[in-house]
Amino acid sequence: MTRAESPRGYRRRRVLGAGLALAATAALRDRVMKTITVLCTIAPGTGTYVNECDYFQENWQGAFCGANYGRLIRIKQRYDPDGLFVVHHGVGSRT
Repeated sequence: MTRAESPRGYRRRRVLGAGLALAATAALRDRVMKTITVLCTIAPGTGTYVNECDYFQENWQGAFCGANYGRLIRIKQRYDPDGLFVVHHGVGSRT
């Protein structure tokens, strides 16, 4: 904020800047998703590492755990029956 600018004008400029940043982020996300689609077409079922995955990874259970997911979910249900330990894209989560 400059000395000649009112706090109200400063807030407006910040909101406009945030809107532009969100638009740029959405455009970048779209480009990344198109690239991922092409790569998955070229090399289907190759899997991924959890720390390098797309937040919106489809079939993340298979990509991360493969055929072991069923066994891992049974282990999770045995040792964490109340579902206390939950993480995005973790065994037993619904995301």
